[in-house]
Amino acid sequence: MPSYAIGVDVGGTSIKAAVVSRDGRLVQLWRVPTPQGPDAVNEAIVALVRQVHAEVASGVVSDEPPVGEGGTVLPEDVAVPVGVDIPSVIDPRDGVARYSTNIGWRNTPLREILESQLERRVFVDHDNRTGAYAEMRWGTAEPTSIYLAVGTGISAIFLFHGEAVVADPWAGEVGQMSIPDPDGGPGNVLMERAASAAGMVARFQRLRPGVLPFRAGAKELHELVEDGDEVATEVWESGIRILAAEIARLTYFVGPIPVIVGGGLAQAGSAFFTPLGKALDELSLEKIPLRAASLGSHSQVLGAAARAFDLADA
Repeated sequence: MPSYAIGVDVGGTSIKAAVVSRDGRLVQLWRVPTPQGPDAVNEAIVALVRQVHAEVASGVVSDEPPVGEGGTVLPEDVAVPVGVDIPSVIDPRDGVARYSTNIGWRNTPLREILESQLERRVFVDHDNRTGAYAEMRWGTAEPTSIYLAVGTGISAIFLFHGEAVVADPWAGEVGQMSIPDPDGGPGNVLMERAASAAGMVARFQRLRPGVLPFRAGAKELHELVEDGDEVATEVWESGIRILAAEIARLTYFVGPIPVIVGGGLAQAGSAFFTPLGKALDELSLEKIPLRAASLGSHSQVLGAAARAFDLADA
């Protein structure tokens, strides 16, 4: 069995590739800017994978594990298949990118395109599903659990006996649910515009323009909460209540299984998890095990590599 695999994480601003060891260590990381347009992105993925293989072949990629002897990563040590995660509605069974706002894919046979260009098998899936899979394999998730990604958007992945349940390519897009505007506006808003990290920051900026810098995130918003800003506190607490209600709904449907939360809001630590746990306790009949994701911003590329291992081992 190969000791290493290549994972690719396609994001809105950058594309990352990594050589990952079988025990989940990120051995080396490459990063290039994400170009404009779906065809250009396809070409960039292919070029980056070829670059990684070329550098492995030239003997410049080395592994230095924390325990034991390291050495040069040899081409024969690397799995032939490649794993790719993308920010798109996709069915991993056919590899067709149905819809991506960031990249522009529309019913694009991405797996077929990449396999034709790279002349190797490719696994393609939604970025948050690969993140959930990595957390299950090397992090805090269990084979049967819920992974909630709360960053720019909100998505929920139901892991059942080690696999994400995907009845339809749109599975998990809970952030697209319509809910009453928590700030009292007319009509409804998308959940992710009210309770994601980006959504809560945008809400505060609408209510108190000019207080936060343009590119502020959850960290800056919570600093205002700690400083006693009443508007920031209401936005923060109402967003957490919305997330707690969604977690409660999910666990009432599948049972009180562990819930792992990753993404930008999870980086706030106890300032996020303590009120989330309290709100969840008030809504649930049984105690829901609530955990922080442990793999950070590299979870998606690690999960993509894990899927490459799966293809190689099959």
